[in-house]
Amino acid sequence: MAHRVTFIPGDGTGPEISEATQRVLEATGIDFEWDFQNAGADVYEEEGTPLPDRAVASSMERGTSTK
Repeated sequence: MAHRVTFIPGDGTGPEISEATQRVLEATGIDFEWDFQNAGADVYEEEGTPLPDRAVASSMERGTSTK
């Protein structure tokens, strides 16, 4: 059974850290079901909020998230 996790990739200096985090977690051999949700400065510019309701809802539904 896969662990359902909301994955909020970093923005700015964070994308490479987010990618490394995902690789490290997957290297554990544990199954993950990722739900990628964007958040941060770019999202704020486009949507007027840095953390859209859909990202919060995804995190609440899955009970865990990483950024």
